[in-house]
This record gives sequence, C-alpha cells and structure tokens, in this order.
Amino acid sequence: MQDFYSFHFLETISNQLKARLDLLTETQLDGASLATLRDYQIEKASCQGVYLLQYHGVPAYLGKATDVCDRLGQHLEKRERPAIPPCLALTRQ
Repeated sequence: MQDFYSFHFLETISNQLKARLDLLTETQLDGASLATLRDYQIEKASCQGVYLLQYHGVPAYLGKATDVCDRLGQHLEKRERPAIPPCLALTRQ
C-alpha cells in the first residue's frame, strides 16, 4: 500500500518551538538571570538553544545561539540603547 504525505517542516518546527516557549515564564534579563542560566547550561552540559526577547509582553526577537548565555549577555551589554525587554530562553537538551 502506498500513500502520499506532505510534511511541512518549518510549520512543524515552529509549532513545536512555540509550544515549548509558551511553557516558560518571562525572566528579566540581568546578571542574576544569566548566572542562573549558566548554571543550568553546566548542569545540562548544553549551551546551544534559542531565546525570545519580548517588549511589553510581545515577542520582539527570536534568536538562536551556540551559547545562549553568552548571546544574552551581549544583548544585556547593549542596554545603553533602548531597553532590552524581559526574555525567555530555551536551551537544547
């Protein structure tokens, strides 16, 4: 028996990512949250992942990084510009 199936890769991945990000709580981007994230990365032996920056509760930027903590630290350093909003971070397991 044969059948044709059309797999929508980007839609599937986007839906999975959105579902995982929706489970996370918003965290202020600051030194303490970065330290907590670094500890988590060490515990899980994984630094890669995606992160979501929000502005007034609205997603403003979705990024991926080989080291999420380092990348969010770079965003934090840019705070002299318009304020970097709270963020969500999801580290790949």
